Amino acid sequence: MTYGVSLEHTTLPKDPGLRLDPDAREHLVAAVPAGPAVRRLRAEHARDGHGPLTLLEGDEDAVLAALAERLAAAGVGLRLYVAGAEGFVRRAVRVGLDAGLVADEILTEVDAGAARDVWCSHCKAITRGVTTTVAPCAGCGRMLEVFHHFSRRHAAYMGFQVDAEVPGEIPEPEVRWA
Repeated sequence: MTYGVSLEHTTLPKDPGLRLDPDAREHLVAAVPAGPAVRRLRAEHARDGHGPLTLLEGDEDAVLAALAERLAAAGVGLRLYVAGAEGFVRRAVRVGLDAGLVADEILTEVDAGAARDVWCSHCKAITRGVTTTVAPCAGCGRMLEVFHHFSRRHAAYMGFQVDAEVPGEIPEPEVRWA
């Protein structure tokens, strides 16, 4: 028997990358920032695209609000393309799912070097921009171990008090996602 995290059984979302869906009637792109993945998608659309392509970019909160508003009025055949830092991508996917899209209608590409969002299992706060394996919670201040389990509901990695078993024993944080 093999132990450890299997890629077939992981809770981590799979990101297929941005590629144009030729069957879509409309293409909606949410990106913070609009980097190489979006440039490739726009070039592909200019060459082979059918239906209009709309790009939402800028401040994360503004893009998420515009995305929710746009999806509330969306019709059948819309495809959502999301690119950027992992936290933004996961929050945008949650907006899409809440608006009624199914997972197959959402394509994502994550900047692998970007920081992670961590959900505190103790106070339920989300700490944004974590780049180390151990980080303080933005809510309760506990030192959290960033666990490999990803919560789709919270769009964040799980964080647990690092010294719960041996109080005061806190390992040196390692930079992992920067």
